[in-house]
Amino acid sequence: MGAPTHRAALRSVSADPLQFNNNGNRKAAAMIELLLSLLVVILIFGVVYYILTLIPLPPPFPLIAQLVLLVLLVVVLAAYLLPAVRHVALP
Repeated sequence: MGAPTHRAALRSVSADPLQFNNNGNRKAAAMIELLLSLLVVILIFGVVYYILTLIPLPPPFPLIAQLVLLVLLVVVLAAYLLPAVRHVALP
C-alpha cells in the first residue's frame, strides 16, 4: 500500500475563512468581531471627548457635553453587549 494521502483532510478545510465548521469557531469569530467593534466605538468616543476638551466653552457647558457623551457611550455599549449576553451559554 502507498503512503496515506491527506485529500480527506484537505477537503474539509474551507477556502472561505468566514465559513466555519463547528459552533466553537463561530462563537470565537463573533467574540472577535464584538471586541473589534467595541474598540472602534471606544476610539471614536475618545476622539470626540478629546475634541470636546479642546473647545473653549464657558464652565457649565463642558461638563454637560461630557455627561451627554457619557450617556451616549453607555447606551451604545449596552446596545452592543446586551445581544452578546443573550448568546452566552450558562453552565
